[in-house]
Amino acid sequence: MPNTVIRAIGEILLLRGGPQNLPTSYPLLALVSLLLIVSSTSLFRLQGMTGVMPVLQAVASYAILILYLRTILRLRNHGNRLPQTLTALVIVGCAFSVLAYWPISILMPYMEQMREGTEAPAPMGPTLLVLTLGAWSLAVQAHILRVAMEVRMIAAFGLVLLYEVLSVVIMNLLFGHAMEPAAKAMGS
Repeated sequence: MPNTVIRAIGEILLLRGGPQNLPTSYPLLALVSLLLIVSSTSLFRLQGMTGVMPVLQAVASYAILILYLRTILRLRNHGNRLPQTLTALVIVGCAFSVLAYWPISILMPYMEQMREGTEAPAPMGPTLLVLTLGAWSLAVQAHILRVAMEVRMIAAFGLVLLYEVLSVVIMNLLFGHAMEPAAKAMGS
């Protein structure tokens, strides 16, 4: 099964395969979900959050993804595709989190300086890498939704953007007050 999963994810990352190529495996979904929570927690910690807050935010972010995906799949009468689609999105999320960790860690001091109001040009390499990974991630997520929901790519891209906006809004509603001390700590 590991070779099947690796091959399927490679095809998904290259926008050739879809979530239907992954096995419907709840143990696999549980494993990659744990990995996503760990990688998300690491990114939140990198942003200066401490204690249990990064874990809570990672879990909340994952819960938002599940609820959103479940809702949109059911609206298209494809609720049975949830395990494979969620597995694909979670594995892709893990991959991009790991790939983005290094350039984000390089850019964090520059982001802190921007918060303080001082300008310091960020290094071009890590900046371009983060932007490229972000665009690629959005394209892959849209591809996964396009295949799973049987919609056009533009509609799938719109659904991904809607998810991103809803996720930010909900996370700010849930944790906005908790993120302020981290931002202030990074800025001081």
